[in-house]
Amino acid sequence: LAYNIYKGKLKKAYDKYPEKADYIKQQLENLKKLEDEKSTNIDAVSNTFGNLMGEIFSYKDDQYRDDLRNI
Repeated sequence: LAYNIYKGKLKKAYDKYPEKADYIKQQLENLKKLEDEKSTNIDAVSNTFGNLMGEIFSYKDDQYRDDLRNI
């Protein structure tokens, strides 16, 4: 249901930021894999989630990108 509600907005975001969208999708797939494996490696889970959030926070390619990615 949520997908259907946001489908148009997701396509617009993907068209505007295709590389970021692909990277975010990859990180979500990595998180799903770790969850499916019932991984207890907190570093792997945290790093994957951190990479995902860093990419979301650094949506502009500007002077703040690296700082936002490392929050």
